[in-house]
Amino acid sequence: MNARFLGMTLIGIMLAIFVTGGSSDVRAQIGGGGAIEGTVTDPGGSIVPGATVTVTNVATGVETSKQTNEAGVYLIPGLSPGEYKVVVTLKGFQTLIQEKVIVDALSKVTVNLALKVGEVTETVTVSEAPS
Repeated sequence: MNARFLGMTLIGIMLAIFVTGGSSDVRAQIGGGGAIEGTVTDPGGSIVPGATVTVTNVATGVETSKQTNEAGVYLIPGLSPGEYKVVVTLKGFQTLIQEKVIVDALSKVTVNLALKVGEVTETVTVSEAPS
């Protein structure tokens, strides 16, 4: 009887390992977030470090913000699939709003943005999807 119990226990442990390992693999294949990345430049094409980039999920209203690095690059990972609005602000430049940015699961969307000189209170809205 002890041998039978031991055999059933080993089968149970093996089954648990298989099920747990298999389910995490499946989750990795079907779940996960996408990302929005890009470079922010000025009217002359020079990089713009320190700009605040905020992405908002249009359906949920959830916002995530990052600042561009010294190369003017930003990366906002871990986004749920859906439609996003990207807003860029920096003193000395007009606020830029890029609408209709579509993020798919496990994809990275590149949205390069060019700021215009002006006041942050002035807004430039691009309502067409980025190409």
